[in-house]
Amino acid sequence: MDLLVELGVFKSRSEAVRALVKIGIEELSDLAVIVDACEKLFELE
Repeated sequence: MDLLVELGVFKSRSEAVRALVKIGIEELSDLAVIVDACEKLFELE
């Protein structure tokens, strides 16, 4: 969650928690793929 805040996806940890709960557990794996892709993009810069 901290990484999502660092990347600017969310403004705070509490916002991230609310959004992730809303998305649900099934969608969490998709979000992990997105975070990994964002990390790779930042590494390339």
